[in-house]
Amino acid sequence: MQTWNNLVNIALLGTGKRSAGAADLLPVLQPLWQSIQQQQEDETDGFLQLAALTATIRQAGVQPVAVDAVSFAEAGPEEKNYCSAQATQLLKQVLDEDSVPLLEYWLIQCAAKTQLVWPEFLPGLLNLAVKEKRLRELVVQCSGERGAWLASLNTEWQYFITEDMETVWQTGTLEQRKQVLRNMRSTDAATAREWLIQTWPQENAATRADLLSFMSVNAGTDDIAWLQSLLTEKSQKVKEEAARLLKRIPGSPVILQYQQALQQVVNLNKTAGTIQFVMPAQWEGALFKTGIDKLSNRKELSDNAYIMDQLIEAVPPVFWEQLWSASPQQIITWFQQREESLQHVRALVIATRRFNDQRWALALAQYSQVFYLDLLSVLPAVEQDASCIQYFASDPDYVLRAAAGFERKWSLELTKVIFTHVAKQPYLYNRTFFQQHIRHIPESVLPLLAQLAPKEAYAARVWQQTSAFVVRLVSLKEQTIRVFHQ
Repeated sequence: MQTWNNLVNIALLGTGKRSAGAADLLPVLQPLWQSIQQQQEDETDGFLQLAALTATIRQAGVQPVAVDAVSFAEAGPEEKNYCSAQATQLLKQVLDEDSVPLLEYWLIQCAAKTQLVWPEFLPGLLNLAVKEKRLRELVVQCSGERGAWLASLNTEWQYFITEDMETVWQTGTLEQRKQVLRNMRSTDAATAREWLIQTWPQENAATRADLLSFMSVNAGTDDIAWLQSLLTEKSQKVKEEAARLLKRIPGSPVILQYQQALQQVVNLNKTAGTIQFVMPAQWEGALFKTGIDKLSNRKELSDNAYIMDQLIEAVPPVFWEQLWSASPQQIITWFQQREESLQHVRALVIATRRFNDQRWALALAQYSQVFYLDLLSVLPAVEQDASCIQYFASDPDYVLRAAAGFERKWSLELTKVIFTHVAKQPYLYNRTFFQQHIRHIPESVLPLLAQLAPKEAYAARVWQQTSAFVVRLVSLKEQTIRVFHQ
């Protein structure tokens, strides 16, 4: 439109240098421009009104860009039932709370009953799962054929897998393939390994390292041979990841190497019940190529003691049972007899946690002279809660972090200890804290909330409001259980 070009040129020059004339305008605009000039004293304001009118006329009657006809296949028929009206109403309330853990809890119950969410919720849930990866598998399970159909229309929802896993592994995006590999390692580790071996030559170095990290799921002795072969790869990242995985698998060459080194250095005098260390004049150089540091970074440990510490951390605690034909209790007692060996008890604790040995965690908790909070994640549930309560005052932040990792409800007594602590610090532990930990909070604590109020007036007022919020969250969790089990 030439009129628009004329107005642009006038705007660039400024109305002080040039005014719009009849020749610059379409015939339909000329009388309107005259009317504007009569009503507006300021020429600039009048010109802007003219430009606005011209922009409107310019858009009027514009034809849309012609495109070929777009057709969509219909979503397939659903094989699962939709959730009940009560569950749907509850889902609305859960979404209003903006609590991902609470939504996750609702989706877990829905998936367990092999039911579907109603279609109007699908776009929102699919979008949320883009950011909250922990929800993806549950959203897929609860979305059905309609969800799969919608996901095919949006590239951001490509995590939605509807084809068989082997097909997706061969043809899917990297994110889809990672999800498949993770799932397969959980259910069929051997098949997942074979799939990765088959496609390995076609993967680039970055993708290899990325996919290899999922071999940590159910890593076992059957994986050792292939992981060992990767130590000669060109990519440093791949070699480092393979080495990291091998250090987590009992019986791998690197762990056997560490065990052999310990056998040569550690001597047990069963008669005296003491452990002695006979340090070599020079450690084998091969040890240091596996990641063992030569020089101590801890003032209390000499270089030799630091090397010993690293070796003890790196072998499964059951190694000592096999070496000395003794129980964990006996071995812990021997380690604590002399200062030289006592300094390595913490290394036993780290090894216990690394190899997730619950028997040793119980033994260390019972027979060690000092309780190590690192054991909390490995202990059985009853001992976990009892230890959290006992040692909460000594390091509340650490205990809270450990308790946050429990895959279960807290006991009532532990919940009371935690709530008593957080109620005193309303700025640090606000509503977000309770949203994040809703799955941990037992219903039995609700009648006791008022009793847990802090004495300080301001904190007590905030706790009263927080308590009402907690009651609402826990109530939604209780209702979720009821609607899916009635």
